[in-house]
Order: sequence, then C-alpha cells, then structure tokens
Amino acid sequence: MTLHDEAWLSQRMLDHRGPDVFDGISDPAIRKQRMREAINSCGLACVVIGAKEGKPVSWRAAFESLYREPL
Repeated sequence: MTLHDEAWLSQRMLDHRGPDVFDGISDPAIRKQRMREAINSCGLACVVIGAKEGKPVSWRAAFESLYREPL
C-alpha cells in the first residue's frame, strides 16, 4: 500500500460524494476502516471506478488490492 494509491482511492470516494477518509487525524488502520464503511454504506462495492490493463476495476477490487484484505 502506498499513500499515493490510498489518496487516489480517497479522492475517488469524494468524487462519488462519499466521506473524506483522510479527514482529521488518521492512520492507515483508521483510513482503511473508514474506506470500508464508506464503500459498504454507499453501496459501491460492485461499481466500476476505473480500469487496469484494459479490465474494469470495482471498488471492492480496488480496496482489496490496496489493503490486501477482503472488503
């Protein structure tokens, strides 16, 4: 996980009118929990947010790739 990748995913969440997972004091564990809650509460798990190597990437796949654990 890189801060750059985490910031990119956080910006995409803001683009979807979701919460700012970087708001206030946070560490990677807090941001991971905030992102998980935001994806689930906004119903975004199956929504495509981009593509990698020409294949669609969902919020679930992006989360699991970034944080290396299930959504």
